[in-house]
Amino acid sequence: MKKKFTGMLICLLMVCMSLFAGCSLVEVDSNKYYNSVVSEIKDKDGKTVIAEITSEELLNGYQSYGYYYEYYYGMSKQEAVEKTIKLLQNREITLIEAEKKWEIDRTGKNLTDLEKTYIWQQVVDTLQSNLDYYYKEIVGEEDKEEEKEDEVKFEGYEEKAYLSKDADGSFIIKEVDKQEGVLDGFNPASYKDYNDEDDRAAIYSSFYENNKHGKHFEAYTKYLNTLKLAEKDKKLSTNAKDVFEREIAKLYNQSYENYVIARYTEALVEGDGISSISVQDILDLYSSKVRASYTQYGIEGDSSYNDNMKKDPTTIYYYSQGQEATKFFSVANILFNKVKDQEGKYELVVRSDDGSGVYNEESTTYVSKSDIYKFVEENIENVISAAQASSSSEIIGDSIKECVFKYNQDPGMLSADGNYVIGVDSEGKAVSDFVAEFNDAGLELYNGGAGKMGDIAIAESDYGIHVLVYTGACENLFVGIDSKFALQNTAAEGELSPIEVLYTTRVSPMLDKTIFDVLYDELYVDNSTMVQEADTELLRTQYSFTIYNGRIPETLK
Repeated sequence: MKKKFTGMLICLLMVCMSLFAGCSLVEVDSNKYYNSVVSEIKDKDGKTVIAEITSEELLNGYQSYGYYYEYYYGMSKQEAVEKTIKLLQNREITLIEAEKKWEIDRTGKNLTDLEKTYIWQQVVDTLQSNLDYYYKEIVGEEDKEEEKEDEVKFEGYEEKAYLSKDADGSFIIKEVDKQEGVLDGFNPASYKDYNDEDDRAAIYSSFYENNKHGKHFEAYTKYLNTLKLAEKDKKLSTNAKDVFEREIAKLYNQSYENYVIARYTEALVEGDGISSISVQDILDLYSSKVRASYTQYGIEGDSSYNDNMKKDPTTIYYYSQGQEATKFFSVANILFNKVKDQEGKYELVVRSDDGSGVYNEESTTYVSKSDIYKFVEENIENVISAAQASSSSEIIGDSIKECVFKYNQDPGMLSADGNYVIGVDSEGKAVSDFVAEFNDAGLELYNGGAGKMGDIAIAESDYGIHVLVYTGACENLFVGIDSKFALQNTAAEGELSPIEVLYTTRVSPMLDKTIFDVLYDELYVDNSTMVQEADTELLRTQYSFTIYNGRIPETLK
């Protein structure tokens, strides 16, 4: 099981992939200033030096993330520097452990052709990314694009876990593998190896050819001058090819270390995929929530029940019963705005899905009421009626969602779980904050509790034309107080067990998120960070560390 790389080790990876993390981009005074050792890592007995951290590495590390500890997390400069040194130490010992474990080194020993190619490609990409920084600065480009005003995005739910069965046929919960491995999806057309002389030479040759004209060459020159400035007083060749080849060598070392540490981290957090959260944990949490809602609204008679139901029924786990209790149901609203300055005209917006949940506006026209009714019949009623014929609540819900995001102009509906709730009191009157026309259409759909998911009613108000789609009554999942308060995962023949009911019941018909997902998310704790930190602390016991405070650069004191 691969989990998200968070915490300490991922921080370590940051040291080399951003523009200013590269060693060559920090101005220095001399070789002595650069190479002064600020920390030594020795074996456990403190006799043999295993690795060193130089002043140059500390300056780069501080610029990459130590700076943020000071200015964004409120640490003193001394604390930020100490934190940076510890992270650099951890990076070194993690690298040492990984190389020892797989018997690899930066010459490519025991690395596969795919791994060598991946590292080579990282060098190529980082070199170009660094130049692109200067290019954007020269042409005045922003680093990120502004979101399109006519763009609407459906924020779907990505599940963390799913229900499965073990060898004995008992239900278990397995975690979803959402994190790609380091090499997942990397399929090069050919293999490359930085340690092959021709492949290494091709990096600069291709880089120069791609950037030798126009503003790209201006960026190339600016990048080159920055590298030269960083190497002043080192008495090294200032020939452009030589300067960039030294930069490429540094980027290779960084890319190699990043890959090895990422691979080590990936292996560290892999598991069998079985969640530490059990089926009974889910059932117990649900039972406790039902008990709490029943106590608050059923026994204590909290008067806020109706208001809370109107706001968000998903926060209430026991819906009041009895003839005097208000019954609630939900509807989706597809609104066609009335055009204010054109009598009898309505705004018809059509959007299309690009396949990623983003809906872009295709057209906006101003049409008559009859045109809207015809459009609704052909593009909404027919689509949802076809879904109803499937008898699948999931298919019906997905069809409703599709129509909402394609045509609706009510911003309150453009969220995954944005269905509206209407109550019906004991006298059959609406309990809601909506306009009368909306409530009347909703009550028509409810039909005394006999409404069917996907049924449609149309209402006209000062806002425009509302297409209301019935999305179901708010009903308790389990009948009987005892079963609600002490759920066990058993079921009569032909019936779903409680965990299956929770697993298949959507929070909203329009969203593929179930009550199981809600409960799991509440219990879930990503322990990958704890695993990484525990491993790092264990590794630290195998070494001794010395910090030479007098050698820390004056700019960091």
